[in-house]
Amino acid sequence: EVLALTLNEDGSINKPKNPCFGTAVTSTISNITGNHDGYVVVWNSELWDYGANLSGSTFTAPVDGIYWFEAALTLTGISSSHNEGYIRIKTTSSPWLEYINYFDPYDVGVTGSNSFTPISITCMMDLNAGQGVVVDLKISNGSKTVDINGSTNYHSRWEGMLVA
Repeated sequence: EVLALTLNEDGSINKPKNPCFGTAVTSTISNITGNHDGYVVVWNSELWDYGANLSGSTFTAPVDGIYWFEAALTLTGISSSHNEGYIRIKTTSSPWLEYINYFDPYDVGVTGSNSFTPISITCMMDLNAGQGVVVDLKISNGSKTVDINGSTNYHSRWEGMLVA
């Protein structure tokens, strides 16, 4: 018999088989891309992590299953030469999976120093226990001036959970 739900001494519910996490960028990360460099997002504020499966940039699946993820980034420092980019959610080990959202940074209105237009991606992944997942970003055809905007309003964030 698998124990999927327990009560703690204080009466709170513990769901050890249902990982759920949320993290954000609350302090701006400067000059990370723009020159075709890829950047694995370093989240600097953990909001919650039920199951303790998030470590730095990587979520590690504790059990086999279908996981839902959503990531959104607000960017600053975009110029008219930055006309190609992507945000991606990808595994760090085999079997290799990636979900990718290509966009033209300049056309989507993320120009200037005070943009609050998020670039986002949502997906579901069939993961094996022990498989890691990260979010990365790449902007091309300009100089390395692109920042990920940090805010206590969680404009740049990543969330995920086991759904099946």
